[in-house]
Amino acid sequence: MNSQCPDVAWLDEVFGVRPSDVPERIGGNLASVFRFTDEATGKEFVARVSDASHIPPTRLGRVHAFLAYLDANGVRTPLPLLARVGGSHAVDTASERLVEVYPYVSGRHPARGSVEDASRVARALAAFHTVGLHYADLPGEEACDQNHVALGRLEADLRRAKTAARGKPYESLFAEYVAGADQIIAAIRRLRERLVESCLHLDANPDNIIFGDDGDVHFIDCSHMARGRRVFDVVTAAWYLDPASAGEVGDPCRYAVPDVELAAAFMASYRAHCAPAWQDAESEAHGLERHLMLVHGAVYWALECPDEQAMRELTGFLPQVREHHG
Repeated sequence: MNSQCPDVAWLDEVFGVRPSDVPERIGGNLASVFRFTDEATGKEFVARVSDASHIPPTRLGRVHAFLAYLDANGVRTPLPLLARVGGSHAVDTASERLVEVYPYVSGRHPARGSVEDASRVARALAAFHTVGLHYADLPGEEACDQNHVALGRLEADLRRAKTAARGKPYESLFAEYVAGADQIIAAIRRLRERLVESCLHLDANPDNIIFGDDGDVHFIDCSHMARGRRVFDVVTAAWYLDPASAGEVGDPCRYAVPDVELAAAFMASYRAHCAPAWQDAESEAHGLERHLMLVHGAVYWALECPDEQAMRELTGFLPQVREHHG
């Protein structure tokens, strides 16, 4: 990840904005995000700097086209500035990183645990999915490689994780997590034709949603968007709004059972505003998707984390796994 903002002169030359002071790094995981004020206009912007190998420029261009489509149809999301050389992004020659520049959206993020905020996010997400229903020019869900929306990739990672877990102190715990995972994946595939497909945000967590000072709900950090089963976006967005989703490894809060009232409020609001109407097959898939989140977690911990951390995570979430196994 690049932790440096592009050169001031380069931003001015390519995007026509010039920071009046040193840009402030305000976040980023797979990308770095910098906030700055334009010297000439006094307007605020953010520069997003990412690795081109992570999100290819061709895909990014398709995402930006969909952002314009969303905005034109009433779903608020900041639109990238056009580079003077053409296109909605550019490569910084000094770092060879992709750079996008967006207007800064002033407001606040939804509060985890707030029923009112969860209901508002659900309504906005329903609008997002409704607008994206017939928009076809985004990659499909199997093109994604960072979460379990791509069932084929999850299956491949699951096989690797089973091998990685052999002989580890958590081997038996891991086996309990993934027991029946193949059947769950098969069940979602059987339901697939009856699950509503739309364009998905894929990372609709509170950090990527802003309740704007203008009164609108704005979606940001949309670079992973794809077409897929909307129930996946619903399950993950609801989870991100639960306080447990922000807990640190080892913190008992992290392993708490999700807030039933919060989840119910989110679903009630989403179902009241989504189109087409929520399907019976989606209700059936909802629990399966939630279970797969835990399977995906186990796969990630086995493949990417030190043994001690994997053990703590697998132990912490085990009661929820056993509840799903029933």
